[in-house]
Formats: sequence, C-alpha cells, structure tokens
Amino acid sequence: MVFDTVLPQNIIISQGTVIRLSISKVFSNDYPSVYFYFIPCFILLALLVFCYVREVNRRMVLQEKSHETELDLKSLLEERDWLLKEINHRVKNNLQIMISLLNSQEFFLKNNEALSAVKNSQRRLHAISLAYQKIYEPLNPSEIDMHVYITELVDYLQDEYGLDKSIKCNLHVCQASLPITTAVPIGLIINEALSNSFNYAFPGRVGGKIEINFICKKKDGSYTLSISDDGIGLPENFLAEEIQSLGTSLIMGLSRQLHGELLIKNEHGVSISLDFTNLKSEDEYPA
Repeated sequence: MVFDTVLPQNIIISQGTVIRLSISKVFSNDYPSVYFYFIPCFILLALLVFCYVREVNRRMVLQEKSHETELDLKSLLEERDWLLKEINHRVKNNLQIMISLLNSQEFFLKNNEALSAVKNSQRRLHAISLAYQKIYEPLNPSEIDMHVYITELVDYLQDEYGLDKSIKCNLHVCQASLPITTAVPIGLIINEALSNSFNYAFPGRVGGKIEINFICKKKDGSYTLSISDDGIGLPENFLAEEIQSLGTSLIMGLSRQLHGELLIKNEHGVSISLDFTNLKSEDEYPA
C-alpha cells in the first residue's frame, strides 16, 4: 500500500510556518507590556540609589558636624578650666595681699586686743588662701585633696601658735576630694576650733592632747569632722547659742552653710563634731 506523503509534508511545513508566525505575533503583541513592567522597576531602582546616596551624604555631613561640635566643646572646656584657674589665681593673690597688709598693720598696733584681732584675721585668710593654693595640685581643678589640705593647715596653725611640744595633735584624715565651696568652710571651722584649744584649753599646763578626725562614710556619701581636746573645758551650763565670740559664731554659721549637724560637748575637755553631706552643686548652698 502506497501512501502519499507530499501533502502531509506541506501541511507540516505550513503548520510550522503558522506556528512561527503565531509566536512572533505573540511576542509582537506583548512587547509593549514588557516595557510597561521594566520602566517602573528601573525608576524604583533609580530612586533607591538616589535615596542611598542621599543618606550617605547626610550621614557624612552629620559626622562632620558632630566632629566640629566635639572640637568646640573641647575648646570650651579648656577655656573654662583656664578661666577657673585664672580666677582662683587672682583670688589667691588678693588674699595674699590682704595678709601682707595685716602683717604691716601689726607694727603700728599697741593694743593687745586689736593685735589679737588682726592675727586671727590673718589665720582665717591663710586658711582660705591655702585652699585656693591646693586647688592647682589635683587633676580636677574644681576639687581639693582634703588629706593634704587639712594636714598642711594643722601644721601651719601649730607653727603659728608656737605650740608646746608636750601638747600632741593627733590627726586622722581620710582620702577625699571636695569642692572648694565645701573645703573652705571646713578649713575655717578647723582654724576656729584649734585656735580656741591652743588659746584656752591648756592654761599653765604642761602636756595635753588634741584629736582632729575627718571621716568619710562612703555608703551614704557623708562626712564627719571632729575636733576634741582634753583641756579644762568650757564653763558649766555652757550654751553655744549664748556665746558672743566671733569664733563660735563662725563655727555655727559655717555649719549651717554646709547643711550640717553640729554638736558641741563639754566632757573632759571640749569636743566639736560636725556631720554633713557633700553638696555637688554650688546652687545648693544658701546665699
């Protein structure tokens, strides 16, 4: 049996041609839709690249501004420290001038009471001046090493009064740094208390003992200053509020300035105790 294959081949060819034409027609019909999807994707990608570049530039600008701000703050801090040191230096110099003027005045005074008043003023000024001198030594120009300050102040007062060697001063001071607004009142209280002990505690007596303690209580950030002697003590029925002396008035006033609790005892000599908390800000002190 013979089959005629010419017609099917023609059909196949013609069908292949139709198929090819159909595919081309499909692609030619979908060509605009490809652009429709491609163009938004390209725009979105361009927006993403633009946003990324913009964010990088913004961060670079912020870093530059941050660096400039850091440099400005560093410069301001250095300027503040310099101004603080300059002010302290000028205060110390002015105090030294006042002490020198009082020293000169001594030669023209004949009255013992006036001479004593001048000497007491000199000691008070020296206690303040020493604090401003000590402020240069630590790394922090706003705080004072209390161990060094109190030790040198006590040594100065012993030399100033020419204390008899039989009278012993036992000093116990913790390691602490306090702002000058706290250190100066502490120094003045020590000056007044020791002056009273040196002047009145041991009249005509050989031998005696004075205890000076400065205790740091790290748990609650409080401090205790205590000064005691084994001298003759105060008169009976003593009331600190009724004493009109400048020294006692200064001790009580400076204790209030520190927001401290002052206790004066008259048992086997005189004992002065002050409990206070370090005030961080100068604004916390009453005017």
